[in-house]
Amino acid sequence: MRGTAHVLLLDDDEGLLTLARRILVRAGHRVSAVADTEAAYAVVRDDRPDLLLIDYQLGGPETGLDFFRRIAGDGRPMPAILLTGFTDESRVIEALRAGVADVVPKTGAYLDYMPEAVSRVLEQTRLRDALAQAELLSAREEERERLLASEQAARQAAEEANRAKDRFLAMLSHELRTPLSPVLATATLLERMSALPEAVRADVRLIRRNIELEARLIDDLLDLTRVANGKLLLALESVDIHETIDAVLTLFRDDIDFKRLRVVTQFSARRHWVRADRARLQQMLWNLLRNAAKFTPEGGTITLRTRDTGVAAGAGSIEIDVEDTGIGIEPERLSKLFNAFEQGSDTISRTFGGLGLGLAITRALADAHSGHVTAHSDGPGQGARFTLCVPLAAEPAAVPVPHDDRAQASARVLRILLIEDHEDTAEVMARLLESYEHEVTIVGRLDAAQAACEQQTFDLVISDLGLPDGSGLDFVRAFRRSSEAPAIALTGYGMDDDVRRCLDAGFSAHLTKPVSIHQLEQLLADAAQGAATGR
Repeated sequence: MRGTAHVLLLDDDEGLLTLARRILVRAGHRVSAVADTEAAYAVVRDDRPDLLLIDYQLGGPETGLDFFRRIAGDGRPMPAILLTGFTDESRVIEALRAGVADVVPKTGAYLDYMPEAVSRVLEQTRLRDALAQAELLSAREEERERLLASEQAARQAAEEANRAKDRFLAMLSHELRTPLSPVLATATLLERMSALPEAVRADVRLIRRNIELEARLIDDLLDLTRVANGKLLLALESVDIHETIDAVLTLFRDDIDFKRLRVVTQFSARRHWVRADRARLQQMLWNLLRNAAKFTPEGGTITLRTRDTGVAAGAGSIEIDVEDTGIGIEPERLSKLFNAFEQGSDTISRTFGGLGLGLAITRALADAHSGHVTAHSDGPGQGARFTLCVPLAAEPAAVPVPHDDRAQASARVLRILLIEDHEDTAEVMARLLESYEHEVTIVGRLDAAQAACEQQTFDLVISDLGLPDGSGLDFVRAFRRSSEAPAIALTGYGMDDDVRRCLDAGFSAHLTKPVSIHQLEQLLADAAQGAATGR
């Protein structure tokens, strides 16, 4: 399908239809542009296109996704790109699972991106067709070389498809995260106001919890991609399971209090140190605790137990039970719980929401730590118990703790340069930083940031990456030639490659929008400590 291809363009917006057709014709394609599904069906029947380019929301009762499914159900499958104005990740996943090759959000200059998306899907289709042809020829001895070449092409196509999916998820993550940042920061500021009526404070907490849940769902999507692509990396260290459980319970306290749940801890393990990635271990425990809280009715009980097993025979393992008094699980569904997008039943999905990714990610993380996770329930209404098992490690030798001047250092006023071109985010982030008594200078462009650094010295830089006249990466490289002050990248891009690029360029830390207030406070304290000691 190189060169000219027949593209069927379906959009009920006549203006966009005309403009999109003009762009695709200019790219060298033959375009059939129609405004309703019946006209589109006639084109499919009489002049089969190479690619469908369909809008999701049409004027009639049938959506673009419904039309795609009808075509596929009639035995006329063909590659399709779905154009959509929504950013709901569950709808995006629904489209991809239905067989749509790509989903292009109708944001920004998406029309300029459209020819690239069309070319990529056509190329992927061509490579898939080449693979199918190679499979037909595989039985012929004389065609072995051609089969090998086709298999190589198929691998390249799969790798490119994964890269395209990564790029799409990264873009989707950025578009979803960016507007959440000012909302979460504003909620945090409001929650800290001493004069706020308690009833309003409870509403603000509700807003903050739901924003944090939305951010967690985005993180789950990215984690699922890391697992599928084998890119899950662990930073192993000695970790105390009991301390980690206490930390997770502290972070989850608002959700526990909101449902008036009773939490019981029974730490019976005599040995409770493991070799683990601290953040990922917290994530596993968080997922299990969140799952228990989600399916336990108001006023119910969640019990966390630890016990060490096999210690006498060798290194042994530690088992962590998270048991609830919730809705329970049907026995035949237990084996499916750890599959991605699986929540037990459609009724549960509709009633409790969510994507069904937390347990799948927990299993992948447990496997990566040479452990495992299991589920047990006596049936509906009988609650559930999830058990996480990870190998034990030797307890590290105690390290003398030096005199800590951190509290005094944390009170130090920092001169902070905030580089952010998103006005709402810049304004509310500045107010949040100023609420900690720091001095904040706001700029929205690369040249303004460089000019500010020439005029004064800053103790800390917090910078977005995408700026109108350059990149935050360009800024930090130049900044590092004259300053060793900490610099934090604040961005909606949170893939592992994004984090690595930031650290390689010279940033000290990477924060993904919406910013975690706990992480921000920790980094501010670290910067204050460094400024106080001259580091």
